Amino acid sequence: MKKRAALALLLSSLVLFLCVRLYPAKENPRSREIEKPTLLPPYLLAHPWVKSQPLKAVNPEMARDLAELNAYSAQLFLSNPELTRDVIEAVFIDRLTALQKDLPFSFPGELYNVLCIRETPMESLQPPHPFHVYKRLYLGESEIGFPVYLDVRVFEVARDEIQSVVTWHLERLEGEAVCHFDQRDKKRYTSQGFLSGEQAHGWGKDLGERGLFADFIYRDEKLYVLYCEAPLESFLTFAQRKIFDSLL
Repeated sequence: MKKRAALALLLSSLVLFLCVRLYPAKENPRSREIEKPTLLPPYLLAHPWVKSQPLKAVNPEMARDLAELNAYSAQLFLSNPELTRDVIEAVFIDRLTALQKDLPFSFPGELYNVLCIRETPMESLQPPHPFHVYKRLYLGESEIGFPVYLDVRVFEVARDEIQSVVTWHLERLEGEAVCHFDQRDKKRYTSQGFLSGEQAHGWGKDLGERGLFADFIYRDEKLYVLYCEAPLESFLTFAQRKIFDSLL
């Protein structure tokens, strides 16, 4: 009796093994997620960081940055596991800003890049031309406790379409825009005021006065827009730190 039970158990195990090998479970596309860097200290990561984002939400440039950072973090940790937090943070910020080498401008050394960027909802923004957010810099927290970012938006437009993109950004606020310079391939504006149009209704009317920075750089039929909008007090604080002046 015991021999028959053992034999039945063995046959059942064999059948189960063959089924698994011959008919493997299909991969669920949603399960394909980016692995977090195993040795990247969490306090270095911008807000938010890569939190198991689906691959489709991360463009190739961000995936490249993530791979480089992961390899670099392992190298740094193995070379000197006793490095202090401040030293490691300074090294990583320097490394992150160095990864921006393919852009027509540079970032301040004290800022660092956010790799986790969700897809931009075009239907709610209604821009004159589609764009994607290429990079995002974390500037700090606003006075009301929310993170403030500087976006690098990329539009693929002809030269005669640049002005429509400029106007669309500046019309975000009611205040009159101040032009700091206006060259053929580079323009810079700041403004302050309340949200304009439909944005000023509902929750928007409670945001108060805001500040806006927009830098436009045209190169190789691509318009790069460095854009930041924040509550006015926070915006003026960032301006006093000369963050925007450092974007050359």
